[in-house]
Amino acid sequence: MSSRVERGQGYEQGRGNESNFSNDRLSQNEAVASLRMFVWCCFFRIVNVLYIQSQFDPDEYWQNLEPAYCGAFGNCDGLTWEWKRRSNITSIDSVSDFIQQGSKGPIRSYVSILPTFLLYHVAKKLRIDSTWVISRGPVFLNAILVAAPTDWSVWYMAKFMTKPEGKEQMDNSRLWYLYASLTSWFNAYALIRTYSNSLETAIFSMSLCLVSPALLGNKNNVPLKWSALSFFLGGICCSVRFTCLVCYIPMGIILAMQQKTRSLFGFIIKACAFPGLLGVIVTLIVDRSFYGFWAIPFLGSLDFNVVQGNGDLYGTHPIYWYLIAGIPAMVGMLLPILILDLFSTWNKGKRNLWIICTCSIILHSCSAHKEFRFLLPLLPSFCLISGDRIFGLANTKRWGRTILEIGALANYVAIVFLGLFHQRGVVAVNQKIVDLVASNPKPTYIIHYLMGCHSTPLVSHLHTPPVKYQTWHLDCSPKCRSNPDEDCESERFSSNPAQFMEESYFQCTDMRKKVGACKQRRASPDFVVIRSSDLLPETEQYLDTMGMVPVDSFPNELSSVTFGGGGGTPLTSFQLFGGAITLQTDNIILFSETAIAIIKDNQQ
Repeated sequence: MSSRVERGQGYEQGRGNESNFSNDRLSQNEAVASLRMFVWCCFFRIVNVLYIQSQFDPDEYWQNLEPAYCGAFGNCDGLTWEWKRRSNITSIDSVSDFIQQGSKGPIRSYVSILPTFLLYHVAKKLRIDSTWVISRGPVFLNAILVAAPTDWSVWYMAKFMTKPEGKEQMDNSRLWYLYASLTSWFNAYALIRTYSNSLETAIFSMSLCLVSPALLGNKNNVPLKWSALSFFLGGICCSVRFTCLVCYIPMGIILAMQQKTRSLFGFIIKACAFPGLLGVIVTLIVDRSFYGFWAIPFLGSLDFNVVQGNGDLYGTHPIYWYLIAGIPAMVGMLLPILILDLFSTWNKGKRNLWIICTCSIILHSCSAHKEFRFLLPLLPSFCLISGDRIFGLANTKRWGRTILEIGALANYVAIVFLGLFHQRGVVAVNQKIVDLVASNPKPTYIIHYLMGCHSTPLVSHLHTPPVKYQTWHLDCSPKCRSNPDEDCESERFSSNPAQFMEESYFQCTDMRKKVGACKQRRASPDFVVIRSSDLLPETEQYLDTMGMVPVDSFPNELSSVTFGGGGGTPLTSFQLFGGAITLQTDNIILFSETAIAIIKDNQQ
């Protein structure tokens, strides 16, 4: 009898905890405030997009816009090896065959590009697929579906991090947590872009929101429905990027250890593992519909990057790189606050966030290939950890708020430079090609990009129906990178541009291989795109022999600063203050076979 009473009391206690937990969810007033804040975050990030007209890393185009364009419009020139990787297995007769096919198959999931694909499909159906909609539309969509929810999640979870007195002070403190997210230069520069890392950040942030009263606040128990939804999103997140598993594992263990009415093992299975598996199954079904066969991209990525160690082919850094370079650069102005917090007493929320962040940093540090954006999912947590000190700084002394204003201004200055000037030429050159094509339309244009592989966006930024494009970009796939006896096209070109052009376009009969002694064996394209640093005199002679003339030049990267004048050529330098300062840039040069006719048409 007593055992029944105890079980009944435990049941009622569980129901009571769930009721209290639910009461901490959105009340009606809180829902209105949340909606208002989300709309404001959307507006902020849409304005943010206007300042992002450059390229940070090729993956924002080649692993999102280009494969989505292939699926929606059929031109697959931009489809990279990650999507074409296939297993040798022709039929699946066992679970082993299924896993083998997955591990040797594609390493990218279509879930990560689903918003872009749907946008392209709708634009095509409604016949509003202009060049601007196809090239810029996905970034604006990403601002609303990815960046804004991430900012909102920081604002929402802030109420569980501190306990200020009164609702007014609570609302004020949450705004300073949001300040950390909105003024982050890395959020404005990277989160806004169409990376799978950005989607991973948004999904993980929303997962944290669902369990934040227990993970960050004073509750211990978390209702099954909220934890299940959180880890269901976790399954989707792990399918997009398998490395985010290292964030969900410690989060699940922490929540399980806090449970008072459920067993630890039972919670992990019912509230974490099983919902996560369902999330994975959903992504498998999505990928099955796109690939036409069963693919397990996260296993393919694990096999390629970890088992085979091929991630090292794309650059390596020492194990401590994230500590001395990656994290300091990513968090920016938050770095002093985070260092101070490391040596302070933590509340429950900070302790749990630091555990999750530490696990992720350790795992990513073990990989030789490192990039700043790989730790992007941790930035909202760093904002939450820093928020209370930012709030204190803003409300203690007058100079504290001045420091915060200067910090925000410095971040925005960095965004203006990085978003509007640095690496903008690789995007602007395609916009110029589209303008020239509109002035001289014909059914098909051929474009050769004689640059490092994936240096520019491709057909997603050339969309001008009914004109079609045939493009050639230099190869740098793992097939040639992993072969010590073979040089990739991109490596051969960068080491000797003139020799590469001679081998690709000409057949030379003279032993000295002078340009005049070479016969062209490959037809000239309509456009050639090349960097000014590769435009050597002999390279320019080959282009002239092919009938190519320069059309325009686009500043891309600041290569040097010279004081006192001198240095650079008119195409690659800018003089300030009467020549006292010379900025030398590496430009993107556009050549065209039909440039003279096009220019004449434009002048008429």
